[in-house]
Amino acid sequence: MPALRPRPAVSGVPTVSGVPGSGADDGARAGAPGPAGGANAGGAATPGPAVGSPERWARRAGVTARRLRPPGAGEPTLVLLAGAGLGSAFWEPVLGLLPGTHVVVDRQGRLGTHCHGLPALHTQAGILARLLEDLGVADGAPTVLVAHSMAAFEAELLARRRPGLVDGIVLVDPSVAHQPRLTPLLAVGAVRGRAPLAALGLAATRGLLKVPGTHRVVAALARASMRGMVTRPQALDSPAWQDTWTVSSLTGGAAESLAYSAQQADLLRSRALADGPVRVPTLLLQAPPYASRGRLASARRAFSRLVVREVPDSGHFMTIDAPQEVARAVREVMAMLDT
Repeated sequence: MPALRPRPAVSGVPTVSGVPGSGADDGARAGAPGPAGGANAGGAATPGPAVGSPERWARRAGVTARRLRPPGAGEPTLVLLAGAGLGSAFWEPVLGLLPGTHVVVDRQGRLGTHCHGLPALHTQAGILARLLEDLGVADGAPTVLVAHSMAAFEAELLARRRPGLVDGIVLVDPSVAHQPRLTPLLAVGAVRGRAPLAALGLAATRGLLKVPGTHRVVAALARASMRGMVTRPQALDSPAWQDTWTVSSLTGGAAESLAYSAQQADLLRSRALADGPVRVPTLLLQAPPYASRGRLASARRAFSRLVVREVPDSGHFMTIDAPQEVARAVREVMAMLDT
């Protein structure tokens, strides 16, 4: 399985695993790079793919999905969604353990794109659905979403809105949506997933990162925070994590974190309007500190076929601490698809 290693920047923009860096966030771009000297769909010459590059990739509105190799006949597709502030490097420790073909998703701010605002949950789910269609996911083969942390919101909403695209779900130490007693401060005045106070927070983050010398400090603080979520923090020093500490990635991660409360509120409203729970096999892995009984009860109402498993020796970054448990959960969900 190809590693998700950064390649040298082109014109100052990072590229990862053969995906060209681009500041353009509009439209979709799909198809593997052709042979050296070949042409893409628009007729422009494209370089030959790097060794270990994905076979196909697509981009819409700054969100990039990469299929790491062609699927075999009837082979399942795993769609890997990392949590807030994290990119596809998060999945690198577990790729070689997972069956099927893999689609990794990087949200706005990564792989040479820019974050233009707070990510609204319904918009993100719609973009993901279109990207999966661009890559031919679910064309006659089962699809399992593997979602970490806050990406659980997006996975659940996609399963509700586009059930034909989702056959199973694995939630990796997920954010468990629940109804708060009081409206969170960052969700006050939220309209269509965007809240004024959260937008102000993002504007302040942008301004801070423009101050000379501040980027390194913010990157160091982000790295220190993430190191506290994993029992093997040295894994974050891998070259695959290089893209995590750029200004654009830090901005995108801040936008995702600031959008948490509004996205949770949107998901809860979608549940209230839905015709019952998500009905596909779903396995929830949780690391200490475990979710409360109230939160788990909420999750069981949201997913009719939910299995919950505790992973006591892991931190929040479970793909690093317990990759074998993530792979085991994926295989178990796949075994449940026909039952």
